[in-house]
Amino acid sequence: MESFLISLLVLVLFIERGGKLRQQLMAAIASNHRGVIKYFGSAAVLSLTLSLLPGLLLSIYMRRNGFFAYEVFGDQRQALQVLSVNVLANFLLLSVCLFSTALLWNSKVDKVSIGMSALVTLFMITLFVLFALSSGRYDLAISIFVLCLMLGGYLCFWVSSGFGEKARYWWVPLAFSVAFFLLPLAFYQSSAVLTENALFQMKVGGMDVELSEPLGFEAHKSEAVLSGKLLLRTPEFYYLRPTNNPASVLILRTEHVSLKYNDKLR
Repeated sequence: MESFLISLLVLVLFIERGGKLRQQLMAAIASNHRGVIKYFGSAAVLSLTLSLLPGLLLSIYMRRNGFFAYEVFGDQRQALQVLSVNVLANFLLLSVCLFSTALLWNSKVDKVSIGMSALVTLFMITLFVLFALSSGRYDLAISIFVLCLMLGGYLCFWVSSGFGEKARYWWVPLAFSVAFFLLPLAFYQSSAVLTENALFQMKVGGMDVELSEPLGFEAHKSEAVLSGKLLLRTPEFYYLRPTNNPASVLILRTEHVSLKYNDKLR
């Protein structure tokens, strides 16, 4: 995320309206060049941390559910990266909606825009509360809110501070890096719940499914259909926790069975 924000800012610097930002950058380098260097270094650490975060969360999720998909960290690493970018984009959008008021307040826009953003923020918080009360998934709601709070908090810092402030508080990206790395380890159960929700978003895990013979062959026979919770779907394997034996995890090749989603997050 940090590398994307920096790239976007550098692009703005070469646009006509980026003259003031360019002057701020030159002034920050002139007054505190060490701070600027430290800031870009800590930003690189944050970028590295965020790039490793999906693998860490998935490892915690697999350990909690008693399986390990080796192929995800091997020749299918690129698929995990694409999945991670999509999920991160969803959480970034949600963070912007939740903390739009703070972002616009720090940007010093007009009061009408701030008022509209406050309504959006209130609406999103209401949805969060209703989701938690209706589904009983308080752990999931809290996990999503904490992640959005961290993303929104850093976005507020990035938007509200100029180059001089970023150079002065160069350690902020490092602090967020530590938080992004240590919180999933400290609250691993919440991390597993959050990862399950991310997999559910992309329809590759965390939902009830039915497996049968390819193309539904003999699916009319009850003994030919296997129901359970899909823990993870990769191009090669299905990792399934069967309903009739929830203590075990079945690993099935994708070409041997057909999959039917029930689209229900448990």
